[in-house]
Amino acid sequence: MIYDWALTLPINGSRAALTSQEVDITPGVVTRVMVSFPSGCAGLVHVRIRKALHQYWPINPDGWLAEDAVALDFAEHLELPEDAQELTLEGYNEDDTYPHTLQVKLVILPYDIGRPPNWPQILSNVFNTLFRPLRRGG
Repeated sequence: MIYDWALTLPINGSRAALTSQEVDITPGVVTRVMVSFPSGCAGLVHVRIRKALHQYWPINPDGWLAEDAVALDFAEHLELPEDAQELTLEGYNEDDTYPHTLQVKLVILPYDIGRPPNWPQILSNVFNTLFRPLRRGG
């Protein structure tokens, strides 16, 4: 499932006065993250994505994504908590002239598709199926 949100950040923002937007999600595994910074941001626009007090992107608590005319697009493998129903997009815009709107997209797969296979368990099942004792009639 691809989720897509627009986050508009007003002029003269600061880290002390963040713009926040709660976004609904389905629990699962995040496999791709995309954040588009339009031309003109000039590194003055900052954004992060978190769940409650835990920051996911960027992972360091004091970090921010800040670019200009760049569409960040990276693979991820993050299993969201089973009770995850929403994330928070947070940002601020230090530009004193223009507001900026970022596009944020996430690809979230259901747990049974997004989780890597449990190869030890799969191989054990195959081995046990192939080599189980033969029953004698009776």
